[in-house]
Amino acid sequence: MRVLIIILLFISIGCAKPESNIIDTSTKASDEGGKNKDTTPPNEDENKEEEELPEEPINGNFVCYIGESNDHKTCMVTTDINDIVSKNEYKYKKPSRFLNNPDQYRKPYHLLDLEQLDPLLYVSKNFQIGEFLVRFKGQYGILAPVLIEKLQLLREALQAPIHINSGYRSPTYNKSVGGANYSRHMYGDAVDMWSSEQSLDALKDQCIDKGASFYQLYRTHIHCDWRNHDLDPAFYPPLLEQPMSLTPMAEFQIQSELTYHKASNTVYVSHPEAEEAHDDLRYDWTVVTKTVVHSVTNYQPELNLNTYKNVEKVYVDIGSAVRVELKVK
Repeated sequence: MRVLIIILLFISIGCAKPESNIIDTSTKASDEGGKNKDTTPPNEDENKEEEELPEEPINGNFVCYIGESNDHKTCMVTTDINDIVSKNEYKYKKPSRFLNNPDQYRKPYHLLDLEQLDPLLYVSKNFQIGEFLVRFKGQYGILAPVLIEKLQLLREALQAPIHINSGYRSPTYNKSVGGANYSRHMYGDAVDMWSSEQSLDALKDQCIDKGASFYQLYRTHIHCDWRNHDLDPAFYPPLLEQPMSLTPMAEFQIQSELTYHKASNTVYVSHPEAEEAHDDLRYDWTVVTKTVVHSVTNYQPELNLNTYKNVEKVYVDIGSAVRVELKVK
């Protein structure tokens, strides 16, 4: 009798259903090669797993990008700027009262830590985060989601590869390369780029089409930024309501001026600080004489008129973005 009980207990244990994960094969073809006997699709509402949301960090702050699958689920944690060691590298100047909409130049309070990121991670179908955030330009950085969304649309419209020269720069690095005092590269919504298959003018047209707030053409690349778009709350404190009186282009044009020096017979153009070094900025000059209209492109903010006779008017397109003119007496 005792032997019989032991045998029955052993059989019962051996037939028990294991607790490990089991693949449900009820809707797969049988091992004999036949079709499923039950072809009714499973109830999606019953079997659908709950969507995984990004785990909320302790400080509750993370930023998300459209990602390689265009599902806006490529998310990463940001770091409080007060917790970083290299604080001196991230000293943002107080916005000047002369800036148009200075609220767009407020200091960020969260940054991405590059040492915690995979530079090969795709933040969109065609762009990797390492193309915009580079370690030698700062261990921490900002990458505005709107910039990635616009560039991906631009890339798809051109159907051509886009090469990124510069994305984010820390304030210290930006100063070391001669960037503008309030360069948008420090705020994460600017990019310098070029294409091996499309012209800079084609890139310019696409930047305009994709709502770029500001752009400038240089010798080998184009600068485009989206400085007028709302700053992402993942990086910046709440937006202050300050109406914008001028667009960045209009502001740049108002502050630009052509002057003529009769002694040297030379026209000079002065304008606000360019995003990059001035000697690389493109100037498209138009010289109107009594009989002929001449066009010339150079990369200097001046043009000598000795080769032209009976000059009446001079135009210059600064960075192929803003035009100023001057009547020559």
